[in-house]
Amino acid sequence: MINDNTHHINQASRYRHLCCLVIEHLTQKIQSRGYRPVLHFELEGVFEYSNGRKPITNFDSINNELKRKGIDGVIVDEYWANQWEYVSSFNGQSPLKEAKNLANVFHVLPKLVKPLGVERVLFKPVVWSGDRGRYVAGSAAIFANDNRPVHIPNAIQINISLEDAEGQNAVATSFVGEWIQYQLLCTGRTHCVLFLPEQDAFERIKLRTQYGLSAELCSPYSLTSGHQGSIALYKKIGKHNQPLGIEPQVLGANNQILSYTVNWQKTARVEHRLGATSNFYDPFVNVIYILMNVLEALTEYEKDTTQLPPPFNEVCLPQHLVSGSWRNGLADNATDSDDGLDAVTLFRTDDWFETMLNTLCMDSEKHALTGAGTRIKRQVMSRFESVIETNNKNDKGVS
Repeated sequence: MINDNTHHINQASRYRHLCCLVIEHLTQKIQSRGYRPVLHFELEGVFEYSNGRKPITNFDSINNELKRKGIDGVIVDEYWANQWEYVSSFNGQSPLKEAKNLANVFHVLPKLVKPLGVERVLFKPVVWSGDRGRYVAGSAAIFANDNRPVHIPNAIQINISLEDAEGQNAVATSFVGEWIQYQLLCTGRTHCVLFLPEQDAFERIKLRTQYGLSAELCSPYSLTSGHQGSIALYKKIGKHNQPLGIEPQVLGANNQILSYTVNWQKTARVEHRLGATSNFYDPFVNVIYILMNVLEALTEYEKDTTQLPPPFNEVCLPQHLVSGSWRNGLADNATDSDDGLDAVTLFRTDDWFETMLNTLCMDSEKHALTGAGTRIKRQVMSRFESVIETNNKNDKGVS
């Protein structure tokens, strides 16, 4: 008899294999439209050190090991105390390889840094009281004599661009980036459970407004567009209104830039900034979600390549992963958004992901892709069954 643990491993392996096949299939469909999808992840986290151990200041040994393991990316220092960031490299990797890269970082990084005095690697949406110090009111650069704790948000961002048949960045040369941005904004709320996969991910969204950290943090808290939104389109300028694509030509004695050229066309992209770092974050299903949106955007863009998408008004995200009493799959007492639904309910009751993915896979010659949308959605939902069951028990007073 196969024990439960072996069954779970086999099920997880089959699900991972299905997701890989779907990513390859969607990538091929985009390529058949004349584009090569280019995705890059950025991942933030925090190191907790053993007593008396100093923080890592040089990541060369870690990055050499990542390279040796075939991972296209490096670890760099981040802003807050003991915070780090994994930055994907531009090695021409496919979307599937990029998903595997991030999955491998989750798996191998804790082992790589253990000998360097790191007790724990925190893949958490929020590291509560992770640092200290507040900014002076009205300033985003000057610290006050305020030593209250700061909650550190950790994000997973996805950068999205398309190469056309000539190898040019289509986000820079056409309106396709605007359509990708618009499509991600339209599906973001009902599918936020994919990139906000635990309750603390929703607490991260509230940090600026409900924890008094507007001056210290620039984390997104709603679905917004433009070049500073949660789904941002970067062309000539970036998130902080800085010129994009500056390439230094001549450096001074202190590495100051004396001469530079600007190649914003190379770095133009759509950046999905809403994802939260979490051990429950699934790089594979999120890549599937991104590629589905790219295909939908291409369909709209190709109807009239001279037209921009309609304006998008800011949309609030739900405040909870799961909330309220569950009856017929709906939470009946949630008031966290305009329609009162939490993230799991929004995903469960929306049919876009399942229906569209099933349709996209219908022309595949691989029998394994039949009903892929239904099977992947079912697997995503299965992770929340225990959460829902616990909520139901609590609502009924069952201990």
